[in-house]
Amino acid sequence: MMESRGMPALSAAVLGALVASGLALGGYFVEQGFLSACGRERYVAVRGLVDRLESAKALAQTEDQDLTLDPSGAWLGYHNPATGLSFQYPAALRIHERNPRSFGLPQAEEITDLVGDTKVNSGIVVLRFIVSRGKITPDQAAVKAKSLREEYASETDPRKTLTPMRLDGHEALVTVSCGRAACQWTLNILQPRECKIVSLVGAAQYEEGLPPPHDGLFPLVSIIRTVHFDTASK
Repeated sequence: MMESRGMPALSAAVLGALVASGLALGGYFVEQGFLSACGRERYVAVRGLVDRLESAKALAQTEDQDLTLDPSGAWLGYHNPATGLSFQYPAALRIHERNPRSFGLPQAEEITDLVGDTKVNSGIVVLRFIVSRGKITPDQAAVKAKSLREEYASETDPRKTLTPMRLDGHEALVTVSCGRAACQWTLNILQPRECKIVSLVGAAQYEEGLPPPHDGLFPLVSIIRTVHFDTASK
């Protein structure tokens, strides 16, 4: 579960908004000489408080850009012998393997989250890998790909797109679905194992979750391009 470390800044922003609503009127009274010396001193004190709160808010907005992830650091390797899924990832991230049944996806054989942190948010699901049970033949993959293409070809919403991507020697399809608030991309790997890859980075920072998948706060595409399925696995 994502844990927010930005509550002091959020409180500062809320308090600042409430206090600032009276500053314009207070400033007018000071300029017109309507306030007593005591009133003017109180106004100056409140004005200084708001300035400090605004500075705290601005700092909080920039802290999320300063990652604990070192892009020049070492990368590690992950491999699941049951599904054959493997990929490389920065050492600052960590693996969380989930139980598909308790997760509510009994048809999946593997659900693996790649988790990372920023200074403001911890436990961000950088990438989620959902591997379906059983292998898929090239003919079955072709049928699924055709079905996806036909579905998106008839789509009237221009935001909902399908884009091919070459990955691990096969064609994968990046699809974009949209709700009322935002759009979400899904990378569909169809062979030799059916696997969906999504990112929940947008829950921490909206722009980072926008399609298409890209390197930003975290090197999403760079990680994705290392994905490989060992065909010798069951």
